[in-house]
Amino acid sequence: MRYLLFVLAIIVAPLTLQAQTTLGGAYVELQAQGSGGTIRMGETAQLAKFRLSNRSGKNITVNRLKLRNYGTADLSESFENFVITDNNQTISAAFQADRNNVTFTFDNVVIARGEALQLSVEARLIYAQSGETVELGIRREEDLNTSIIGLDYFSLECRECESVIAQPKTLKAGGIYIRSTSPYASYRYYGSSARSVYTPSLRPRVNTISATNRYYYRPSGNQTYSPGSKDINFFSTYLNSKVDTQVEGLFLSIASGSQVSDKNGDGKTDLKDFSQSFNNFNLFVNNERVDSTDQFESYNGGSGLLFDSSFEIPPNSQILLTGRISNGAVNGDKVKFSLSRSGLIDPTYSYSGDAVETGNINGEGRSQYTSTQNQNLNITK
Repeated sequence: MRYLLFVLAIIVAPLTLQAQTTLGGAYVELQAQGSGGTIRMGETAQLAKFRLSNRSGKNITVNRLKLRNYGTADLSESFENFVITDNNQTISAAFQADRNNVTFTFDNVVIARGEALQLSVEARLIYAQSGETVELGIRREEDLNTSIIGLDYFSLECRECESVIAQPKTLKAGGIYIRSTSPYASYRYYGSSARSVYTPSLRPRVNTISATNRYYYRPSGNQTYSPGSKDINFFSTYLNSKVDTQVEGLFLSIASGSQVSDKNGDGKTDLKDFSQSFNNFNLFVNNERVDSTDQFESYNGGSGLLFDSSFEIPPNSQILLTGRISNGAVNGDKVKFSLSRSGLIDPTYSYSGDAVETGNINGEGRSQYTSTQNQNLNITK
């Protein structure tokens, strides 16, 4: 019996040792590619790019990849929806992330002999403090696990993997991106500079406002109604924000060119006259009424409608203003509204409570004129 156990020990021990080693002469090579850059809040961006080459002379499978962040950002707090793509095709969306590491597992991802994968690590930025960085790389050789097909218990050597670190990406708490499209011109802003390109279009005017990209919609034509008309759409805006935004109210300014007649005979036109022509205003976010008012008033140096209730604006939201033309309105009374950065009152990111800086909100949305026209009814025999 002692002799038999001794023989088994000799046979089994080498097999256990081989399962933990690599195949001599067969290896994979990982190279960092791409460049540094900036990632903005709400953006799904490339965090790192690598080229993984098969130098084994056999077809191989990719099993696992663990990447360490050598930057300052907390991966699990700052990002969601990690994926790895190859030539824009997702090859792994199975991940686990903690503060410093993200680990991907792969299912049936094959690299033919002599071929390579272009690995792009991507994720969506959901929280950041400006200036934090992400810099992904491999800490240990065993953090990349690949094997020859049919020899899955052998891990291929990854040569000099410890030195492979991608270029750093800098996180920005609020993104600035404005685009204005109209039948006449479109503008794309880069920082403080701008260029204009003539682009004929029959679409309505669209403006984008961004702490996280907000689209403002402008109706394509003026509209005329009779006194007493109800449930009129005075203003419509589409806010395409990448993350939820909390505001403490919203102010719609009376745009230039709006006018009403003197209603109280004091020889001047003021906000009371506007209130006697247009009233019963309701503000909606995605068809849910969030506030209402009957009065035009002054706010922060401007004149218009002040809605002072707190509410949240989800991504890709519509803001709609409806109202009524009163029986006291007369021919020629008309109003146009605008929304600018100052119209979003104390905006904050819902996920963190951090204020959206004024400089991170740009653009302006304007309605067309809503006018009053009396309809005369003639009766003849």
